Amino acid sequence: YAARPTYADTPALRQLSEYARPHAAFSPARHPAPDPMLHYMYGPGARERMELEHMEREKRERELRELRERELNDRLKEELMKGTPRPMPGPIDAHWMEIQRRYAAAGLGPGPSGPPQGLHQFGLYGAPPGPSQLDRERLERL
Repeated sequence: YAARPTYADTPALRQLSEYARPHAAFSPARHPAPDPMLHYMYGPGARERMELEHMEREKRERELRELRERELNDRLKEELMKGTPRPMPGPIDAHWMEIQRRYAAAGLGPGPSGPPQGLHQFGLYGAPPGPSQLDRERLERL
């Protein structure tokens, strides 16, 4: 580091200016890299050994997972084979059939035009008050 000619060179000022300079290892312009002292800490071949251990561990875990899945599938298959066949559910749930039946029973009274009117297809909305579409068309023709 060369002393600047603009000010008197004193050790305190030189030390302060050195502290103010960004360190080369922590420079934002440089990309983060592994510690340069890392290869002194671990001997040659340590990386390959660690990779092999990692691969072996993954292989063991995968084999155990596959074994557990196979056992579970076999157990489920046995239960399905020895169990009685379950009846297939109907196309419409019984709960909804009961709701439809109740709404239909409530809406069978005579409608405004005389004959009993059914409910809407969803069972929630009754027929609109007044003459039906057919009655309106018949009245228009007269």
